Amino acid sequence: VTEDNSNLVSSPKESKNVFQKKFPTKYELISSWRFRKYSTSLLLTAIVFCAIFIMGLYLANIETTKLEYQKAEFKINLENSAVDYDDQMSDELYSLGKLDGDKQGIVAIEAKNNVEASKAAKGPSHILVDSSDIKFLRFGFVNYNGDDYDGEGSMKATNNVIYNGITNEQIKVLKGLGYEGIEDFGDALDDGEVIIGDSVNNIGTYKYQVGDSIWVAIPTKTSGNIDANLSGSRLLQAQIDTYSFEYKEFTIAAILTDIPSGYLPIYFNESAYKEITGTDVEAKELNVYVDPDLTTEEVSVIEDRLREWGRQYDSVSIEDTYNLSTRLVSYDKHTSELYIVISIMLLVISPIMWFFSQSLYYLKREQEFNILQAFGARVKDIRNIYLQGGLQMAGLSLVVSVALSYLGSYILFYIYNVIIPNFFSTPGTDIIRYTFYMPWYAILTSIVVSVACGFLSAYLPYKSYYKHRFTLENGGAGSGED
Repeated sequence: VTEDNSNLVSSPKESKNVFQKKFPTKYELISSWRFRKYSTSLLLTAIVFCAIFIMGLYLANIETTKLEYQKAEFKINLENSAVDYDDQMSDELYSLGKLDGDKQGIVAIEAKNNVEASKAAKGPSHILVDSSDIKFLRFGFVNYNGDDYDGEGSMKATNNVIYNGITNEQIKVLKGLGYEGIEDFGDALDDGEVIIGDSVNNIGTYKYQVGDSIWVAIPTKTSGNIDANLSGSRLLQAQIDTYSFEYKEFTIAAILTDIPSGYLPIYFNESAYKEITGTDVEAKELNVYVDPDLTTEEVSVIEDRLREWGRQYDSVSIEDTYNLSTRLVSYDKHTSELYIVISIMLLVISPIMWFFSQSLYYLKREQEFNILQAFGARVKDIRNIYLQGGLQMAGLSLVVSVALSYLGSYILFYIYNVIIPNFFSTPGTDIIRYTFYMPWYAILTSIVVSVACGFLSAYLPYKSYYKHRFTLENGGAGSGED
């Protein structure tokens, strides 16, 4: 009998008010640590369903984003042809998208002319960024300790960058694709200006503001011996230590805050692109975007026109990605709605876990409460123990619910933004940028359910105990409050 009340009994013959605190509620609070395994198990098993509820809603948001994300319907490859993409070809392609009633089926033609900074024809390049412009716990940088840069401040270097040449037409394409951060930008990129992303591997990495500066390395001397086995940041550090560079300052004219990114994308005008990379802006791959409201028949008409147009040139490859058809099929599956329904069903399991576990827990402790009454505890003291336990669980539920929900949602965010694009996507697959999503209404629902269950699952067993254990004949110590 005294095993669970060892905090109250100092010897087999004598009981003492050890800490001079009110008996028995203060001692119950002080000794609640002895139930840590049970409390931890209950919190994790019950609240995990609230976290899964929020994760399910996030999955529904991911599916919706995947469906609504604009993807190229056709891909044109000019690599083996004798023609280059120019304004005349652009006009030809847009004219092929005109349908009945002056409806424009082709809404954007994205010209891909990019190169990784470390693989530029002029030699390996990188950028320098001020340490204050890098977010906390972001990696892939090396401390710049060279002597070519004559600016001020603590600088970091990275070659996780992709250089893009951009024309005035392609600036309009970026706007047409709806990227945030470029809406207020003009139609031309002046000398000394760049358009830049804010992320690497779809994770926000930089804290740039419009008007800030970056420094781009232009190799001037690349002679020297570098260990061929080096890679990543160690290779970059060796290049900085061995090669000579000229650093050119560029002003950030616009920041694309939601553009998909494996590397940090930087857009230069044609002259700056040639100066840095050593090559002209030449688009060999085109992504053709169509109006998402087109019917499959209208898309087929555009495809036939594109293939007929391609036959007029030598070795022009045209690929239909069937993104529109895939989207229509996905809409019919109602996957987002299915995730939402399953999430709500799983949320219902949480109260069941709470009340089942707590009822058994307090049922096992009823003999302990009877002994406390035999020691002189009043009924309202026992009630306060129940209430105290309920408030404790409610407070812990609040903290654990938010923490688990945030952790679970961030894990999904990281899987879909970083792991899948980097390790499970085939080359050439379109990368989608997902935002971190924790809807306030879902968080509020999760908190209310967790806190309410945490308290009520302790208070309701007291009502049962008081009803059935109020006489000495039934094991209790009387029904009065005194």
